[in-house]
Parts: sequence; structure tokens; C-alpha cells
Amino acid sequence: MNIRAIQLWNDWNKEVYEYEKKHVGKDFDYLVMRTEDLLNPETKFQALQQLATFVGSQNSLNDLC
Repeated sequence: MNIRAIQLWNDWNKEVYEYEKKHVGKDFDYLVMRTEDLLNPETKFQALQQLATFVGSQNSLNDLC
């Protein structure tokens, strides 16, 4: 069961990546975010800044904290 779950996760990520390479800039914007970057205290703020910029947030840096 665990191996199938890992394979499904891997296949999903691979397919999303391939779709993104074919469609970015044509139909929609796309932001790749790693869960690890949101959970790691050293990269969390930068990841949140990238997300805020991507969605056009008008929040200040203090609001993002």
C-alpha cells in the first residue's frame, strides 16, 4: 500500500510538471511551491512572499508575518 501511494504522489507531481511546461504563459499563470519551503522556518517567509506576489496581494510584509 505505501509503495502505491508513493508512486501515485510521484506520478501526480510529474504530470503536473509536464502540464505546467506546456501551458505556462499561454492559458494561465502557474506557481510551483514546495511544502517543505512553507514548513521550514528558514524559507517560510520567502515562500509566503512569493505566494503573495503571485496572487497580487496588497498586504505589507508585516501583514505576511
